[in-house]
Amino acid sequence: LVGASGSGKSTIAKAICGLIPYQSGEIHFQSELVSQDPRLSKVRKGSIQYIFQDPYLSLNPALTIGKAIELVLHLNELYAKADVQKQALELLERVKLPATFLSRYPHELSGGQRQRAGIARALATSPDLIICDEPVSALDVSEGNTNRLYFGTDAGDVYRLDSCKTNGTTKVRITGSNFPA
Repeated sequence: LVGASGSGKSTIAKAICGLIPYQSGEIHFQSELVSQDPRLSKVRKGSIQYIFQDPYLSLNPALTIGKAIELVLHLNELYAKADVQKQALELLERVKLPATFLSRYPHELSGGQRQRAGIARALATSPDLIICDEPVSALDVSEGNTNRLYFGTDAGDVYRLDSCKTNGTTKVRITGSNFPA
């Protein structure tokens, strides 16, 4: 999804996720209406995840990175309570963050590290759709080629976030230019 700044790209994406109400029309995902009521939306069941452009605003400052990821896993009832922390650690490893980040708070991370934590959180539910709202805009330049953010799958293979399909997950990428999101 490409457009000029202020053209409504993020607004459309948030409406698709059910994060904000839309004024007219309908949004369907997997043949079902995306409900205006967040309690009824498939989004709350993890089918759709959103990687925010500003990772600091999307992470709760009162929660450690580990607790933020564990909360997603707990709310979606994906793992037994005993396995949640182990899965959170595996998600951090997929986005190339060390285990010590489980106990860190968002303000203790760089912008790029926060973005990777947000990506790990989005991957937690193995969603069918990930909306990437300029996901590399916050990555540190020192982290290398930012238009190719890598993460591993359960099988240990490495896929690029910039590919169209990865492990059955469809991605919608938002960018304000022709630079890959």
